[in-house]
Amino acid sequence: MTDCEAVIHSCLQSLNCTPSCIQGCREVFTRYYQTNPKIAARTWRNVVRDTTDSDQYLPLVYICNDVLQHTGLNPRKYGTNYLEAFWPYLAEGFR
Repeated sequence: MTDCEAVIHSCLQSLNCTPSCIQGCREVFTRYYQTNPKIAARTWRNVVRDTTDSDQYLPLVYICNDVLQHTGLNPRKYGTNYLEAFWPYLAEGFR
């Protein structure tokens, strides 16, 4: 695991349903992974897949939703990179 992946992994592991936590994690996604959103999406998928705590699934869905909505509202800044990166993992994340 690279340092970048470790940063997002630790953010996702400590995630809860509070708006400030979701927004803070979204900032980590968009700030550190703006140039390569595939790393962020793959790390999100790995955390979803490895999670054994059922209470952790909802915050993980919230962060995915927040990232996709935030980046979708700023297409000049982010393009469709995040949507394209998350697309292959969405179905797997919701099984």
